[in-house]
Amino acid sequence: MMKKMPVIGYRIPLSDLLSGLMGFVSSSSKDEFRDILSGFIKSRHVSFMNSGISAFYIALLALKKRSHRTEVVLPAYTAPSLVVAVNKAGLKPVLCDISLEDFNMDTDALLKMISSETLCVVCVHMFGMPVRNIEQIKHDLSDDIFLLEDCAQAMGSKTGGRFTGGFGDLAVFSFNRGKNLPTYGGGGIFTNSDELAADIENIVNNLRMPGLIHEISLFLKFICLSIVFRPVFYSLLYPFISQFKEDRVP
Repeated sequence: MMKKMPVIGYRIPLSDLLSGLMGFVSSSSKDEFRDILSGFIKSRHVSFMNSGISAFYIALLALKKRSHRTEVVLPAYTAPSLVVAVNKAGLKPVLCDISLEDFNMDTDALLKMISSETLCVVCVHMFGMPVRNIEQIKHDLSDDIFLLEDCAQAMGSKTGGRFTGGFGDLAVFSFNRGKNLPTYGGGGIFTNSDELAADIENIVNNLRMPGLIHEISLFLKFICLSIVFRPVFYSLLYPFISQFKEDRVP
């Protein structure tokens, strides 16, 4: 029988499962992870969320507190969930055309989308390819327009000798399976702004935190994924899994 393997996700080693279990009973592992990422991205403040899209939504709420403006400029080709988050935050999405060279926002088109109502520009590093001239984009934006980096697919990507996530006022990352740094769930907001970090903390403190049952179910999910992602088990389960795959060409 030909073995199959998932296109996203990698089996979780037992050592990682044990480390994750320790994380449930001790906050030191989370603090250590935060310190490592903070030094890697060169960001003073790191806030963890339950997903990348949650991080993006919270980041928008924090920016909204700093301005009366309502428009969010983002690429026309990106994850639809970003537009959903913009609408959920009570803001207006403004879609910008993309470059066919890297599928990121076209710089010339972007400058034409800026208006007196522009709250922020979202630079999505699509497929992990950094937005070209992102430093110039930041320079061209007025001081009252924020730059938000979506680095969900770009952890570790570099441009101009710097890692993505360190160019904007805020940056969001995803740690879901299939991402560059997968923890099989979670996201993060990175910023060097003390004011934005304080706003983010206030927003998060008013959210309902998951309980023990959720934490236990999450750990059990990791164990199941660790088993399923092994080629032998994935091959055996593939006839069932394939029923939920969309193979039709759109």
